Amino acid sequence: MTSLHPKSIALTQSDPTLIPAPLNPNSAPAGSSLRRKISLRLLVTVSFVVPIIAAVGLTSWFSIRNGQKAVNDLSEKLQREASSRVSTHLDAYLNLPHQINQINLDAVELDLLDLQNFNTMGRYFWRQMQVLNIGYISYANPKGEFIGVERLNNEALVSNEVSPATQNRLFVYQTDKQGKRTKLEAKKDYDPRVEAWYADPVKAGKPLWSKVYQWEDKPEVLSISSSYPVYDDRKTLIGVLSIDLILSQINQFLNQFNVSPSARVFIVEKNGSIVANSGKSQPYRVVDGKPQRLMASDSDDELIRATGQHLKDTLGDVQKIQAPQLVNFSFKGEQRFVQITPWKDKWGLDWRIVVVTSESDFMAQINANTRNTIALSGVALLIATLLGILISRWITQPVIRLSRASEAIANGDLGQTVAVNEIGELGILAQSFNQMAHQLQVSFTALAVANQGLEQRVAERTALLQEESQILQQDVNSLLEVVAAVEEGDLTITAEVSPHVTGLVADTFNRLIGRLGEMMAIVFTTARQVSKGTETLKQLSGKVAADAQQQTQALAQVQRLIENVDAVSQEAALQSVAADTAVQQTKSAIAQGQQEILTMTQGIELLQRDTEHIVKRAQTLANYVDSAAQFAKDQKRIAAMTRILAVNASMLSNRASAQQDPEQMAVITREFETISLQVNQLASQTNQSLILLQQRTDQIQTVVSGLNDDVEEISQQVGHFTTGVEQSQQAFDTIQAVSEQVAQIGQRVTQTSQAIVDAAQTTLQSVRQVSAIAAESSDRANITQTQAEQMEELAQTLLQTVEFFRLPAKLPLTSNAVEENRNLL
Repeated sequence: MTSLHPKSIALTQSDPTLIPAPLNPNSAPAGSSLRRKISLRLLVTVSFVVPIIAAVGLTSWFSIRNGQKAVNDLSEKLQREASSRVSTHLDAYLNLPHQINQINLDAVELDLLDLQNFNTMGRYFWRQMQVLNIGYISYANPKGEFIGVERLNNEALVSNEVSPATQNRLFVYQTDKQGKRTKLEAKKDYDPRVEAWYADPVKAGKPLWSKVYQWEDKPEVLSISSSYPVYDDRKTLIGVLSIDLILSQINQFLNQFNVSPSARVFIVEKNGSIVANSGKSQPYRVVDGKPQRLMASDSDDELIRATGQHLKDTLGDVQKIQAPQLVNFSFKGEQRFVQITPWKDKWGLDWRIVVVTSESDFMAQINANTRNTIALSGVALLIATLLGILISRWITQPVIRLSRASEAIANGDLGQTVAVNEIGELGILAQSFNQMAHQLQVSFTALAVANQGLEQRVAERTALLQEESQILQQDVNSLLEVVAAVEEGDLTITAEVSPHVTGLVADTFNRLIGRLGEMMAIVFTTARQVSKGTETLKQLSGKVAADAQQQTQALAQVQRLIENVDAVSQEAALQSVAADTAVQQTKSAIAQGQQEILTMTQGIELLQRDTEHIVKRAQTLANYVDSAAQFAKDQKRIAAMTRILAVNASMLSNRASAQQDPEQMAVITREFETISLQVNQLASQTNQSLILLQQRTDQIQTVVSGLNDDVEEISQQVGHFTTGVEQSQQAFDTIQAVSEQVAQIGQRVTQTSQAIVDAAQTTLQSVRQVSAIAAESSDRANITQTQAEQMEELAQTLLQTVEFFRLPAKLPLTSNAVEENRNLL
């Protein structure tokens, strides 16, 4: 512990004037107020706790935010995968009917399938249904006749027919394992021509998808048909081939496709009507005993209904969506993620695939992790708070003692000391504080002694400054009198030069007065010279103006003469151009006559051909070519029949691989033999067609050779006639050459006349320029004369102004000279 020096204490007690006053009379109350406002202990505690709170808050916020982002990313990924799988399924499922229709259409065009034999068509359709997973294959014609095979819910196949044999009513037959009709199951009234699958392609005249419709006999079944109209060679409608897909099969696929526990996947048309959906709800509703299709916003499924309504409110018409789009909305207190993906095909379908997932399906584990993070953060916050309180108490106690000692010194008690703390930085602070208190006592004593000496020096300096100020005031008054005399124009006066600082100013002012007098003398002399020069300038300007006026009149006369020459030259040039134009017209007439002769020569050449003989040979050649085209058509028909037979063989192969009944295997074997016999017949037809084609090829070569001989003979005859025409052409060429020479002479005459015109115009332009220059010289002479008069006025004004000054007698120009100049002016 340290203490103050004894001599310093004694000095302070013996001399009351040396007791230091408080730095601020209100320091003690202010310090108490500051201590009440901000506590160091609280500040240290807060410095520990606030970063922990910030870290805990940011950790929790980032945890929740990252969890939400992970949910969004996972949901978006699952929705993309789901939409992709649904699109792939629709591509495969909805492309199959078009392939089947094309095969059946090829079979009809190749006469392999008789559209009048409904019994055979029914069995053919039945065999396709055995192999392919479709709902219905049918055919109808404009008479209202109909044949089709339907797959029931139990996978059984029934044959449906409307024809005169069924009294034009729909007969429904059960079938056996060979596709034969076994039992009449039902009779109904049915007209296929009113169905969308028939009416739409007939109206469009091309293959297309029908609208989604309900069967007339089973309204609860939603279906879509791929229909192909069949026409004959005269483009007359024969009937419509159709493949029906039952949309409930798409429902089954969507229900098997598990995106998440509470997810929904549904497909809608452009108008918002549901095509298929996952879940237990149906895409239709029975109203007054009749099923009606539902919009997505009217679905019995709550989530689908809410999603459809949200899309309708936010996006409006779903047909505007042309690219995959993501939207979010809240339903029953949970966040829902929706992805809408357009799906189209080249036959006219335009649907939207909608995948809806719930945030709660992914948030369970994330919420648990968030709760654990918050609990651990709370424990860390509590521990940090306790540590902060303990450490703050340990740090603030020495600081508080130091603060109290500082207040005592500020109030004048310089004998304060503080104990040195065991904390290194606080110990150094205590030692520094004790040394500072000792230095303050020494400094206050020295300050009192220095203050007394300073007061004495200030008194002496003040007396000296008063004496110098009086002398300076006298010099300034004398200098102001001289300045007043100069302001009145008296340049003969001089200022008194004193030994003080004002003496330098007076000397400088005297030199300025002398310099000003010299400048006034020079101005007088210059003004007199300017006055004399302006008179001479006025005389010269008048003479120049008169000469310019005479020159302008002479140039005007020359300009009129040149304009007359220019007019005559232009008239001559026009006459030359007219002559040249006449020669050019003569040349054009000769060229036109030559062209007519060429045209006549070509007409004669065409008339000399032996057209009849060539036409006969060409007709023979066309017949042979038609035979070759018929062969190509037959080969196309044989190729198509071969393709149909290959498809039938593939279908029989599939059936044989899955068949174990010996009787059925025998039937399949007989069918293979029939296909083999048909293939042999096609091969025989192809061989006979090749022999016939070789014969026709030889005949075509003979005809072509004869045509070549005829063409060579005609070419020789035409060559003789062309020689005579060429001789006539040479005569016309000579005439044309002479005409061209005449035209060249006319062009040279025109060029000469044009040169005369150009020269006259150039001369006229030069004269005009000289005339303009003369006019401009006259104008400038007038301006110069005016300026000379103005200069004379300015010189007089200048002399009158300078007369105000009285100059010293030693200058070269005195006031008498000024009077002389004024008399001259």
